[in-house]
Amino acid sequence: MKKTTSIKARITIWYMAIMLVLISVVLISVGALSYRLYAVNMENELKLQVTQVAEKVKTRMNDDAYFSVENNEEFKNVTIYHSNGQYAAGQYNYNLAEIEFADEMLRREIVDGKEYLVYDVFKGLEPENPKPAPNKSKPEEQDNENETTENPKPPPKKPDSTSENPKPGYWIRGVESVAYPKIFEHSVLISLLIIIPFVLVLTALGGYYITKKAFLPVNNIIHTADDIYSENDIKKRIPINPNAHEDELHKLSLTLNRMLDKIEDLIAQEKQFTSDASHELRTPISVILAQGEYLLDISENEKQRELAQDIVTKAKQAAKLISRLLTLARIDSNSLKLRKEKVDLHLIAGIVAQNMKEAAEKKHIDIIVHADGEPMIYADESLITSALSNLVSNAIKYGNESGYVLISVSEVGSNVEITVKDNGKGIAGDQIEKIWTRFYRVDDVRNDEYGSCGLGLSMVKSIIELHGGSISVSSILGEGTEFKIILGK
Repeated sequence: MKKTTSIKARITIWYMAIMLVLISVVLISVGALSYRLYAVNMENELKLQVTQVAEKVKTRMNDDAYFSVENNEEFKNVTIYHSNGQYAAGQYNYNLAEIEFADEMLRREIVDGKEYLVYDVFKGLEPENPKPAPNKSKPEEQDNENETTENPKPPPKKPDSTSENPKPGYWIRGVESVAYPKIFEHSVLISLLIIIPFVLVLTALGGYYITKKAFLPVNNIIHTADDIYSENDIKKRIPINPNAHEDELHKLSLTLNRMLDKIEDLIAQEKQFTSDASHELRTPISVILAQGEYLLDISENEKQRELAQDIVTKAKQAAKLISRLLTLARIDSNSLKLRKEKVDLHLIAGIVAQNMKEAAEKKHIDIIVHADGEPMIYADESLITSALSNLVSNAIKYGNESGYVLISVSEVGSNVEITVKDNGKGIAGDQIEKIWTRFYRVDDVRNDEYGSCGLGLSMVKSIIELHGGSISVSSILGEGTEFKIILGK
């Protein structure tokens, strides 16, 4: 069986899928940007710390050679080394001490599987006894000075810790653990575990609420259609909010209501026509029946009697049809007044069996009446008798030769149950629901053998429902049929 999914559920799932993709894209973009900004900020911060420490280091060897930074929180990532690589001050890290120095070169180093950001600055020391400044009064010295200015010597090479005679000074090294990948990973994980489910739930609830409100007219249409079907009340209409937006569903509801108005008018016209036609036909049919019976009495030969009998038979069938049409028309228009009284269903079943005895004997069918106790109900005796007679008549018509018809009456709780069962031809499964339709007849008996007009079962159902009861049928083709009536006491 194909699984069905409501439109609301599909739209809500679509909302959630789009939101999931959108949130993922936003988080990845924001995470990548944060990753880059964090990296740049960390690099700049490390350079700044190293530069600030380098500026505070003394520049003369006869002074206190370095600025102590052990207890300065601002420079917690900075270490000072002698030019020969020996530790001097700051935060000492054994794992990073062996990394070669590189002046003003920001780089990344991997030590013991961990990545670090490293930045070094060399701070050279001036000589302890610098040469005195040249005497500008001497012309020769002045000339030498001019020559030096015009042809300056190249600057000294940057010291290297690996050289044998390193230049006096200090290396200021800044080291920062590259931890932002883990921070990014944790932030993404937290977002996935907290933010995304929360947003998806919020999206699902919001989407479902919006679609539910948007599809409210559809639900009203469904409920109204179900009510019309279950209650057989064509007067019901789809409720429409006068303040609602005039969208497609609003227009659909208005259109369906107009269609139901038209259908109700057509049904009312049909019922009125049926009622009027039945009334108009009663008199001529009665005259035809009377004349046919008279001709049957005065017939002088067999041929005349056959013709007169045909007239009487057809007139009786027409009278029966008209009587049922009138009954149905009155039930439909709620003009049929019930004359309820206390009725003994066992007694009625016996009367019906007696009335149908002659028709049953022609097919050698036994009519069996069974009753438990004295089942009594308040009902219209004439209508209940008519309904039960119709069921028994059908059981005889479509029963097998030398078969049986069982009429059973019993009390079931606060209800009374009446069953009419036979071992006749039965009804095909695809036709069971159709037998209640007016003028419907099973295909294999669409002839005049039984004089069926297709109104009997429809009338029975209307009578039972008029009394607040229900009727059902179960049948097996070739084995028989059972009708079950349930009426309140």
